[in-house]
Amino acid sequence: LEQEPETIFDPINDMFFLLFTRSNPTVGQRINIHDVSSLHASNWRSSSGVRFLIHGWGSSSNSGENPRTRDEFLRLADHNVVVVDWSVGAGAANYITARNRVGPAGAVVGQFIDWLTSLGVTHPSRVNIVGISLGAHVSGHAGKNTHSGQVNAIFGNDPAGPLFNVDNPDRLDIGDAYYTEGMHTNVGQLGFDLPITHATFYPNWGGAQPGKTFFLLKNRTILVEIIL
Repeated sequence: LEQEPETIFDPINDMFFLLFTRSNPTVGQRINIHDVSSLHASNWRSSSGVRFLIHGWGSSSNSGENPRTRDEFLRLADHNVVVVDWSVGAGAANYITARNRVGPAGAVVGQFIDWLTSLGVTHPSRVNIVGISLGAHVSGHAGKNTHSGQVNAIFGNDPAGPLFNVDNPDRLDIGDAYYTEGMHTNVGQLGFDLPITHATFYPNWGGAQPGKTFFLLKNRTILVEIIL
């Protein structure tokens, strides 16, 4: 059987951003880049920090890790939690296709941060980004493409390994934010195995995880092994 061609991915039009605050903790408000009216109609708080969540391959803004992490961020403070949906790009059946869309997706997130900064409603120094799998590398490209200042922190949860090279910074890299952190939980398989961030953690030596959960400590997303 012939495989259906992959859907064309136009990042600037296909990606969208959902805002969650304590005023709307479970139903996101869509903010469209360069659409000031969508921002003004939302619960955006200029006095609050910004936390971006970026999903991985085959996932979407509704993926399991996003609601959990979102809820914990909002429990800690009334952040502007922005869930990035690049599912049109990440949903490619062919991993190679999805991997090649990482850079363009990250560039749009960087543009979004620059746009918010130009409006005076935040600054990159108040932005933390959490990405999982391919989303970790989208996060890196977001940092590379934020030109209004350096992003405060990027946390890569299980950064994807296939087709990413330690010698090529076309991925999450130490220079993408003031502070970068990698949590490696599937090394040697689908996860990246070598340190590529300021701080690197390998729960259970980075291999098979008998059980795991997400929690936040001082606004830092940590993946901790729990032996079952």
